[in-house]
Amino acid sequence: SGTVLISAYLSSYVIDSVSITLSSSSNHVDLILGEGATVEGYVTHNGEPIANTHVSAGVNSFNQQAQTDAEGFFQLKGLPAGKGYVNAGFNDGTNQRNMSAQIETASGMVTEYLFDFKEANSSVEGTIMISETETSAGSVSLSINTGESTESRHMQVGSDGHYLFEGLPAGIVSLNAWGTSVQSRKGMTAELGDNEVLHLDLLLYGGATLNCMLQNIPSDRQAFVMVVPGEASLALPLS
Repeated sequence: SGTVLISAYLSSYVIDSVSITLSSSSNHVDLILGEGATVEGYVTHNGEPIANTHVSAGVNSFNQQAQTDAEGFFQLKGLPAGKGYVNAGFNDGTNQRNMSAQIETASGMVTEYLFDFKEANSSVEGTIMISETETSAGSVSLSINTGESTESRHMQVGSDGHYLFEGLPAGIVSLNAWGTSVQSRKGMTAELGDNEVLHLDLLLYGGATLNCMLQNIPSDRQAFVMVVPGEASLALPLS
């Protein structure tokens, strides 16, 4: 006896949950699963289909996954209504590449999307530096927003600190670097044009030092400190 939550899940349908208070006798409850929204499309490389690659979509904390078929076609069904993302991954033999796009779904609606991993002609390269003369091993993550979609890549960097991302489309580049020999991270944003080689060194040293103490943080919360150039203000209280 008491109150229980019953949830039902079936592939390609929207999860349904109902909370009921049990009586002392038999209890009956029906769960009607709606078909929800569908996201479908193709994953290609320079227009050629990519088979057996991973595609995922997330809407309102609900995630659905699929694999492309021989024609590069994917279909994700049973998504709830709301705003979210769809993401496709592709390994070109050198880099693990990912493309993502924002989506908005509604019950009964079919959203189509094409992921075409193109071999573009621009590149971004540089070095992770932990002093004016010393490099560091680490990792670098890159995302580039073309205005239509966002492509992301990631690579491990050796002790020479050098990184190189090739075959990039034009767009807004965001870089994040982590050094293994220092507890520091640096992010940069720049614009990349067609047929351009962009050199960006990631300097994990110098600048100002900030010392602070955070108090009375609830155990179920996380706290972060962010330093931004210029003036910034945040409305209180923060949720």
